[in-house]
Amino acid sequence: MEEIETSLRELSSASIMELRAISKPNPIIEKTLQIVLSLKGFKNLNWATAKEFLGRKSIKIELK
Repeated sequence: MEEIETSLRELSSASIMELRAISKPNPIIEKTLQIVLSLKGFKNLNWATAKEFLGRKSIKIELK
């Protein structure tokens, strides 16, 4: 649990925006975000939905 909290603290807004700007992500990034979306209850597990999720102001709180 500590590793997750440390990782979230180190995750900057700039990094999130950089991810969001990618038009065709690496398959590992895309799969990871699909898993996160699935755990959060999203039905559409595609890159467009992931980008929308990455744009939320409360993303770090939601991930925690």
